[in-house]
Amino acid sequence: MVEQVARAIDRQAFYAWDKHGRDTNARQCAFAQARAAIEAMSEPTEAMVLDGHAETPYCNGADPHGIIGDRSCNEAITDVWQAMIRAALKEDSEAHQTDTE
Repeated sequence: MVEQVARAIDRQAFYAWDKHGRDTNARQCAFAQARAAIEAMSEPTEAMVLDGHAETPYCNGADPHGIIGDRSCNEAITDVWQAMIRAALKEDSEAHQTDTE
């Protein structure tokens, strides 16, 4: 996910990498900007939670503050969103560890 965002931020920064396997400062900068952008999205907006609520079978049509286990539907949706953000960032950090080994 981080690479997808980095490529969207600066497609040109990946030219040397794609053509010759050479890393550049521009590519590293695009990765840093992508990680920062994804981290900034870790807290979903109210609209995102409401749309997630409508798409979640256990919550659809239910009270947004209704309880699933020990969490409200809105809290559960936020938990899932944040887990996906963490997974995207972890996936990137694991990929970078392999790149440097």
